[in-house]
Amino acid sequence: MRTEGSNPSTSIRSNKRCKYERFLSNQEIARLGDVLRRKLRAHPLHSTIVHLLLLTWCRVSEIKDLTWGEVKGERLLLHDSKTGPRTV
Repeated sequence: MRTEGSNPSTSIRSNKRCKYERFLSNQEIARLGDVLRRKLRAHPLHSTIVHLLLLTWCRVSEIKDLTWGEVKGERLLLHDSKTGPRTV
């Protein structure tokens, strides 16, 4: 039992992490496309999900839980998105 205000970790500084964004290079995208084409026959669902993620920037759960009712031509009408209903 410690007395109130006697936290031993108060003098320890937190580790600051550098946040950055990284995008795939054209060469990396080409390599990924080659792999997806080779795996399409053996794993059609997984390959299609990765293709849709790359093309739409949707979240994995949005693509995984997608229904045919949400597909309207070339658009996806997402009813249950994290940020609310949206069209992709």
